[in-house]
Formats: sequence, structure tokens, C-alpha cells
Amino acid sequence: MKISFIVPVYNAERYVVQCLHSLYDQNLPSDDFEVVVVNDGSTDGSLPLINEFAAGRSNVVVIDKENRGVSAARNAGLEQARGVYVMFVDADDYLFPSSIGPYLTRLERYAPDFIRGEYIAVDGSGKALPFSDKRKYRKCCVDKVLDGKVFFCSVFQGEFFGCLVIVKKSFLIDNGLRFPVGIGMCEDLYWLWQMCVKAKYCMYLDTDLYAYRRNPYSEGTCLNRKKLEDFLWVLTCVYNGYRDFDVRKTVDSVVSRGVCMIAYSMASLPEQDRKMMINRLQASPFASLRVNGTFRQRLQVLVYNLLSVRGFIFLKRLKDFIFQHKTNQ
Repeated sequence: MKISFIVPVYNAERYVVQCLHSLYDQNLPSDDFEVVVVNDGSTDGSLPLINEFAAGRSNVVVIDKENRGVSAARNAGLEQARGVYVMFVDADDYLFPSSIGPYLTRLERYAPDFIRGEYIAVDGSGKALPFSDKRKYRKCCVDKVLDGKVFFCSVFQGEFFGCLVIVKKSFLIDNGLRFPVGIGMCEDLYWLWQMCVKAKYCMYLDTDLYAYRRNPYSEGTCLNRKKLEDFLWVLTCVYNGYRDFDVRKTVDSVVSRGVCMIAYSMASLPEQDRKMMINRLQASPFASLRVNGTFRQRLQVLVYNLLSVRGFIFLKRLKDFIFQHKTNQ
């Protein structure tokens, strides 16, 4: 079997059937692929829809488990997968028709550890949304075999989406690469960073593979102290794990951008949670940040370093207050 599509599902009744149908719209013989659906304790109508879809399809595996989060669901699917390659597809997203063929061709021809594709951002109805398309910065890497370090520095460009990667299952199993259970934010960054540390052969293709649905009500967009703490943990792991000078600049850019995002988001937390996060940041390796990245990132880091995290939060709250005041006039 060539590939296993692993689909973690949590309360996705609105989109999960479209997602599953898209996996069958790839012009692949049924014995070349399987769909491993992991119902992560959904409380809506997702599971009956999944079971109805699976009926009569011999290459659908349904796993019904208690809710433990997307990382645990993905790991559970990986354990059951029988394909040479695996791809994780979120239940509210979908693949474009007949899009996976060129990727499988390169996987079979060059045998890289993994290959990454491109995406289009869509709304709830599937209509394309305006977004910052960074593939022009990756153009020099198309159809080339790269090692993990070069890939990390040249291809991601700040877009760490695990669902854009098709990876050799044996590479994950042999290196013990799993998603971090209990981490509710930026688990993809952690997983991809681990992969790049271990990978010797990686590829990138710039054709549209994946439709990424931007859902303002999804679990990943609702920030709280736990998720910000998880984000900080991931950034600390990446920062401490990549000491190589060749990738230090890229790591510093990723970390600086992430820490500024955390500080920016802390402004909307309840006061007690905000105080706890301030203490966590000040005790972390990121009390001050290295200045690099785009002009906007450099400006944010300079403000963060000059005013400290408390001053950064104050400016964010002041900006929100002024905006609200103007809106109410």
C-alpha cells in the first residue's frame, strides 16, 4: 500500500464528509491507499457520518477514542497506518482533486524522507481567500533533494503546517518521531523541527495540494494561558535543540516571531493568567530577543527588547483601546 491518509476528527460534522470524499478523488486505485479516521471523542454528529462513509469501503479504518487532543489522535492513526507513506489531513480541510499524483511520483523516484507541498487558504464554503503566498521565496528549492537543515531554513518561511507533508512511515517509526501529546498549540512546529533534525533527504513541490480552511471558531484560534504556555514550550525546545550555526539565524527568527506573538496575545488574558505568563517569559531564554527577520519583525523585537514584555503588552492594550474608541465614535 502506497499511502495512508490519517484524519483526526473532533466535532467536524460540517466538513468531515467533504474531507473524506477529497481523499477518494485522487485517481488512486483503492488498494494503493487507505483512510484512517480517528474520532477524538466528538460530541456532535461526526462519528455517525464517518461510519456511514466507511460502510462499503474496505480501505477505511475508523478508530473511536476518548478525547485527548489532535496530537494523540494523529499518533493513534500512525500506529494503525499500513501505507509506506503517511499524510495527516485535518477534518475541516481537504485535498484538491488529483493533486497527490506528482508527489507520489517523486517519493517513489527519489525516496526522500518526506516531501512538502503547497496550499490555498479557503473560507467555510471553500472559496479562496487572499493570503500571503510565500512560494516565490521557495522557488529555488522546487524539485531538489535537500538535507533537513537546508529545508528548515529555505522552505518553511514561517509556515509550519504538518498537513502539507507526506512522510515515509518508517522514517517516523525508526526515529521515534511523534506529535507531542498534551500540547495544544504549535505541535506542528515541534514535529516538523524534529523531522528536519533527523532528515537527510527532503523535497519540495510547489503545486497546489491542500485546501486549508480558515475557521475563526476552530479550537486552534481560541487562545488561553495553557495554549500560550504550550507555544512557549515548543519555542524553547526548538531554540535549545538547534545549536548549529548554519541554522541559528532561522531559528532566532522563528523564536522572535513566536515570542512576540505570545506577548501580543497575553494582552487579552485575565489579569492573573497574564501575570503568570509574564513570569514564565521572564524566566525563559527569551527575556530579550535577537533582532533579525523582516522589517516588521525587527521593529517588534526592538520594541520588545526596549520596553520588556510588560511594556509590549501595554502598547498592545493601548492600541486596542484607541481602536475601540474610534469604532464607538
